[in-house]
Amino acid sequence: MSKLLILDANVIIEAHRHGYWRALTARYQLHIPKTIVYESRYFTDSYNQKISIDLSAELANGKIVEIEATPNEMAKLSQNFKPTFVESIDDGEREALAILYSRADAQLLFCTGDMRAIISLAVMELSHCGISLEQVLKQASLKSVTIPAHFSEKTFQRHLGQGVLERSMHLRSGAK
Repeated sequence: MSKLLILDANVIIEAHRHGYWRALTARYQLHIPKTIVYESRYFTDSYNQKISIDLSAELANGKIVEIEATPNEMAKLSQNFKPTFVESIDDGEREALAILYSRADAQLLFCTGDMRAIISLAVMELSHCGISLEQVLKQASLKSVTIPAHFSEKTFQRHLGQGVLERSMHLRSGAK
């Protein structure tokens, strides 16, 4: 498995909420799209308290790398896929997917628990560029961490299968 991971906001929040963020930063080179850095600024705990997430120190010391999709990379999605498909993807995930779609040789794996983002990986023929949080934790020898079902490998594979079925209906005319 690649040591280069793009994390979605839901993974960053989950890792902070349950205390394994440092273990992830120690085991992987994490790449966080600029939009996701912004989306990951806080979470609400079980007492409905807003808990801040400050990634600035890790960005400054290189523990995590902020990446950004270029306007051309973002446009490539719109050129190849129908607007309804592109618009159905949240902003941070859209940026991550645009990066993966344009930089297929970058050896990055996108870790998300978001159904639309996982389906999108398959629609875009990028299933090989995705990984479930369950698999990331397993590879990091953090098998004892309990995760919600939407982060499981089984759910990830089910959503990829759905994306394969949806692919043809999301392509623009003339797209590969």
